[in-house]
Amino acid sequence: MAPDDAEALPCTVQPILDGLDPMPAAVTNARSDIIAWNRAYAAIFPQIPAADPCERNSLWMTFTLPPCCNPVLNFEEEAPLYVAVFRYRYSRHMDEPGWKNIVRRLTAASPEFARLWTSHDVALPGARVKAFRHPAVGEIRTRTTNLDVTAAPGSRMVVYTPLGAVDRDRIARLIDDPAAAALAVHRH
Repeated sequence: MAPDDAEALPCTVQPILDGLDPMPAAVTNARSDIIAWNRAYAAIFPQIPAADPCERNSLWMTFTLPPCCNPVLNFEEEAPLYVAVFRYRYSRHMDEPGWKNIVRRLTAASPEFARLWTSHDVALPGARVKAFRHPAVGEIRTRTTNLDVTAAPGSRMVVYTPLGAVDRDRIARLIDDPAAAALAVHRH
């Protein structure tokens, strides 16, 4: 997390995130550093609140969490797209030290990221169906929507809309039972 990004985020954004509960939502910068989130997001990704700020990055979490604790259900399918979209964003920031640092760290920490990074694939960001697994409730399927936060250039709010009633109920169970939500953190 870049502390400047969190400080630059208008105070009006967190109430919007909180108002979206029970839909998980977070604000990230272009580098995928997670700079704000709501309860539902923290329930699905319980590692985020306690993570070291330099590791509070969606790409970092996706590629460095052990398989037992990685919430991305279809990692093999999603990983190439995650890296290709990141490369698209990276192309606009190649000379910036923070971007070079995250690529260096990810390449060292994740052989899979390193392999995908060398492919040089590029993809535009967009709405996606994303499936997550949580040890307390099972599979949660969502559709993502990205909204620019114009008051904090380069930032976007990502809203995860549950695809069905079962997905909504599972998220609600995680929000209502913090011990269940924390189960994913204690598995590794």
